[in-house]
Amino acid sequence: MGHGIKYERDGSYIHLCYSGRVTLEELYASRENAIQMLADFSCRRLLVDVVDMSNNLDTLQHFEFTSSHRRILPAGVRVAVMVRDDVKDDGSFVEDIAVNRGIDLRVFYRAPEALDWLTSSS
Repeated sequence: MGHGIKYERDGSYIHLCYSGRVTLEELYASRENAIQMLADFSCRRLLVDVVDMSNNLDTLQHFEFTSSHRRILPAGVRVAVMVRDDVKDDGSFVEDIAVNRGIDLRVFYRAPEALDWLTSSS
């Protein structure tokens, strides 16, 4: 269905939000949009909300997309990903892939925890 992206001035982060069925191509394109916004606003924090997105990626697609973050995301970017409780296994898998590749990415199931981690100084 789509995505939306905006700069959250109060929290100094980019908010990328998905809803409905999103193709792999849309994920890659929206990541490029987010990277451009990170540069435009000199921002190093990205909140990705996939709570309302239909999980239509297979294991290999999750792996390849997440692995490619290391080559694509600017150095020092911190990424908080919010997912639904019913996709915890996928969330854990994505976090493991990212962390094992040196990407500062964590998966959360509640917005307050995601924002606390994302906006913390460490």
